[in-house]
Amino acid sequence: SYRERMKAESISNMLSQAITLHYTIYATLGTAEFFEFALKNPYNVQHTITIDIDNPELSVIVDTREWKHFKELTNMLTAIEEDMFHLQENIHMPQLYLRPRETV
Repeated sequence: SYRERMKAESISNMLSQAITLHYTIYATLGTAEFFEFALKNPYNVQHTITIDIDNPELSVIVDTREWKHFKELTNMLTAIEEDMFHLQENIHMPQLYLRPRETV
């Protein structure tokens, strides 16, 4: 029924808003900006997270050597995990496997 469909859509929208974060990045024209963002799996089961960025000028650094280079330039001391991101041919967005309650 219409009411049930609307209820399901409303719940889906509320859940999506609860797990979606929006940040504004003020970059300087002509420079590369680098930042890290912590992702946490709040659940007791593993999840594979797909990172979807809707701005063509932003990208996730998935190459460990490039990541290390930018961390050294910015004096960030957080750990680097080899092969942290998974790239599939049919999905052009990086994916990340998170264990239960894991933060990376």
